[in-house]
Amino acid sequence: MKKILGVILGIAIVLFNLNFLIVDMNFFEKEFHKLGNYNNDRMNETRILSVYFQDSNEFVNTSVYTENEISHLKDVKSLINISRILMLFLLLIFLLEFEKKSLLYAFPTIIIISLILFVLSLNFSLFFSKFHELFFVGNYSFPYDSFLIQSFPEQFFQDAFQTLLFRSILSSFLFYVFALFNFDTFLFMKYFK
Repeated sequence: MKKILGVILGIAIVLFNLNFLIVDMNFFEKEFHKLGNYNNDRMNETRILSVYFQDSNEFVNTSVYTENEISHLKDVKSLINISRILMLFLLLIFLLEFEKKSLLYAFPTIIIISLILFVLSLNFSLFFSKFHELFFVGNYSFPYDSFLIQSFPEQFFQDAFQTLLFRSILSSFLFYVFALFNFDTFLFMKYFK
């Protein structure tokens, strides 16, 4: 059961980091500067999009997105909501069945997930295309000059993917170190024995 709980925690850590990345405006700002497409309008639209992804409101059409782009963004929001529900479900299972030693298995799980994702990312264009074909029906291809593509080119997602892997490995490593050297660090967990 310890290994299964470690896998559950590892997946939850990846989902947590994914959901944090989606709302991390510092990441967006740095990435836009890196890609040379930073401007105040783009940052404002990104903030509006981030708020949309976080709450239950309908899409705020700011007149910069086409109908096809809005349809795609609604599908993205659905995937984000599914990832949040899955993350919470996995964390609940982990907390209800908590065993201290299961923390030791989260880091190897993340390493395995990261290795798989790294291999997939070696041809990121193919991976990105297949991901979109799998999760989006007919609303994932946009003209190069569309606001969505200008704001979030493929390189943006490749960098986000690498950031997600790095943050997931780092956070799971911290769990691993705490589990190895100081179980008492997780004092609040003693109530879930």
